[in-house]
Amino acid sequence: MKIIAFLALILYLIVKGNAWYTWVFYLFVAFCIYLVVASFEYNREEEAEAKEKKTSNAFKVNAKLKIKYKDGNGSSSERKIHAFAYEDGNPGVIAARCMLRNADRSFRTDRIFEAVDLETGEVINSKKLPSFFRKKKI
Repeated sequence: MKIIAFLALILYLIVKGNAWYTWVFYLFVAFCIYLVVASFEYNREEEAEAKEKKTSNAFKVNAKLKIKYKDGNGSSSERKIHAFAYEDGNPGVIAARCMLRNADRSFRTDRIFEAVDLETGEVINSKKLPSFFRKKKI
């Protein structure tokens, strides 16, 4: 968008046919406007990153689970996962290595209707998953 505005200004100057010093002045003004706009965009990106860091409740975990999961389409599946991160929220999200797909996946805790800790054999109620992951925090 900034480039288009800059090119439009140059086109305007060519059509208008001003002297060379007028062109230099207009180019200087355009460059100053470009710097101001760029600094505002840069500040917005910094603020968004800072807000994300402040509001993130994610932490590393180490847990091996067998879960029964219902995906967004409503189909159920049973997965063995190795959880490596958990983000507390509504809903909570588990970042894990899925052994079935052999790939990293994310699982929403509100879609897990049964979970078993593979290390202890403990059956975990889906509502108790957040406290389970807090105990498994690294």
